[in-house]
Amino acid sequence: MDLYTNRLYIRPVKSKDNKSIFRYRSDSETHRYLSLIPETIEDVSDFISKTSNEINIPGTWFQLVIIERDSDSLIGDIGIHF
Repeated sequence: MDLYTNRLYIRPVKSKDNKSIFRYRSDSETHRYLSLIPETIEDVSDFISKTSNEINIPGTWFQLVIIERDSDSLIGDIGIHF
């Protein structure tokens, strides 16, 4: 499930996203609003590995990342719990 707008590209999370996710989720201002506050990149890798690869599976999380198309920068993520 890939979604495109003029400004954004939204797609399922991939293991290669761990460094980008760690960068903003470990920021003290950002993590005030998040449940996962990683201390290491391995924490993020573990988080990614536990997310469902399929949408709409009861009791799981499906994680998407938000990428700014102009800069190709990962700027956020969206978790959907079923």
